[in-house]
Amino acid sequence: MVFCAVMCYNVFATPAATLISEPVHMVQLFKRKVFASVLPLFCQLFSREAQSVNELVISTYIQILQEVMIEHDKQEAAGSFLLESISTQESANVVTDLSSKKISRLVHRQDPVPDDIKRAALKKTVQNGVNKYFKEKVLPDLNPFTVYDALAKLHRVIEQDTEIADRQKNAFYDLYKEDDQ
Repeated sequence: MVFCAVMCYNVFATPAATLISEPVHMVQLFKRKVFASVLPLFCQLFSREAQSVNELVISTYIQILQEVMIEHDKQEAAGSFLLESISTQESANVVTDLSSKKISRLVHRQDPVPDDIKRAALKKTVQNGVNKYFKEKVLPDLNPFTVYDALAKLHRVIEQDTEIADRQKNAFYDLYKEDDQ
């Protein structure tokens, strides 16, 4: 209840011009490590053909974030933009061409995540680069009024997945809770 009151106060006490001219204002009220830290998980695991729309696969991740992006709000743009957080790093050694067709095939679950992206997402240096990329490029592109919807959707997808170890889920939940403090 207190959180809601503080949140409402922050939204309504902030001049509308500030919220419009600085779309990341609300996002910056809280840390956004969650989005960046779960990308490797969505890349790594479960490249099988999905049974439901809410499975933990890269397609779901792209679709969830696409809904809250301001500039990169189309399927191919969102997919390329998000996966570039991995593929453009030198230490990633990603050679896969992330063309519109490739992104479309990933989103429509016709192709698994390429192995070079999966391997790169496991590297600590790449994960650090993903965090930096999200802070500098992705966060400013997130709609501050719907960003919490995306967080809730990611939470539900991870919660519903039966193949993730409880310890991995708990690590995400801890990050998710920390994110809202």
